Amino acid sequence: MKKYLLLTVWVLGLGSMQPTFLMAAPFAYQAADQTPPPPEKVVEMMSSKLSLSDDQKTQITPIIADRQQKMMALKGDTSMRKMKKAREAKSIMDDSDKKIEAVLNDDQKKKYAEIKEEMKEKMKEQRENAQ
Repeated sequence: MKKYLLLTVWVLGLGSMQPTFLMAAPFAYQAADQTPPPPEKVVEMMSSKLSLSDDQKTQITPIIADRQQKMMALKGDTSMRKMKKAREAKSIMDDSDKKIEAVLNDDQKKKYAEIKEEMKEKMKEQRENAQ
């Protein structure tokens, strides 16, 4: 059960809200069956790390809202097997990341990639510590 939970945490990007706004924000409260923070709050967290322009914030907000909507629908889908659900969640995240990256400039893309890598490493450490 722990391994599945950790895989789900990694795929969905659950974890602390600090550097992981890009994946964690929509689902940081999922474990407690709470709703995710509003897309505008997620974008503000992103902006603090990536120095987004107002235009970028306007473009990214609906991407985050769509991601949250899809992920919440996925969470509520009880007909899907767990691993398929995890793959679908990863697909949703990858798709929204591509859309977000299309809005970012080169420096922001680099920082966004660094933050995603930090998140990946953090999740890896949490998985290793839980075993």
